[in-house]
Amino acid sequence: MEDRPNKHRNYQSAHGLAVDGIVRPIAMVSLDTQFTPTPITPASPTSIGVKIIAVALGQVGMIDYSKQVSSSVEPSKTEPLGWQKLGTIFLSGARKKWLDTELKRTWRPGNMDWCGIFGTYCFQLAGVNAIWSLSTGQPSGSIQKVVSWSKSFKGSRQSFETSIKPGDMGVISQASHHFIVVSVDIASGTMETVDGNQGWGRILKCDDHKLSKVVAYYRYM
Repeated sequence: MEDRPNKHRNYQSAHGLAVDGIVRPIAMVSLDTQFTPTPITPASPTSIGVKIIAVALGQVGMIDYSKQVSSSVEPSKTEPLGWQKLGTIFLSGARKKWLDTELKRTWRPGNMDWCGIFGTYCFQLAGVNAIWSLSTGQPSGSIQKVVSWSKSFKGSRQSFETSIKPGDMGVISQASHHFIVVSVDIASGTMETVDGNQGWGRILKCDDHKLSKVVAYYRYM
């Protein structure tokens, strides 16, 4: 019969372990399987999420107050690109109507930001029952708000970040900025987004928001 030390040396050799015949607690575990990381994949959008993304991407470039175009009424004069669209976003997204003169004058009518109103407008166009409240500064309707520190969210900060789906309306703490999430890259901790109310009143596709900066998101129910 093979003695125990020699038998264990054969096991160590067969499993790529140090061959010394000494039995240790970890000797029966292959080093190849001890530190195999578990891959983390981002959450996938639902069919409504896909619609929200398509709607948001379709709005890119439609408003840009840094560009002046010929007026459709008076061709000899110019007006900001997409000022009528901004009026539609306010009226539909927040039930707020602005005069044409105010919309043409500034990309922040009434000194109001419209990133969240734009996100709500995208929800609406995708068929979600949502409306932006100017008094509370957040949307309501058939949507759920998920906050990273809320008692209703069970899990770690990492699990919060991996729960963010394309099609959600994300919120970062800086200036309470809102945007539509287009894609999520867990490995790099970044997102592709569509943002309203960017500098000079523009709708842009961006890639500079970090998952670590997200404090909340809104999701269709």
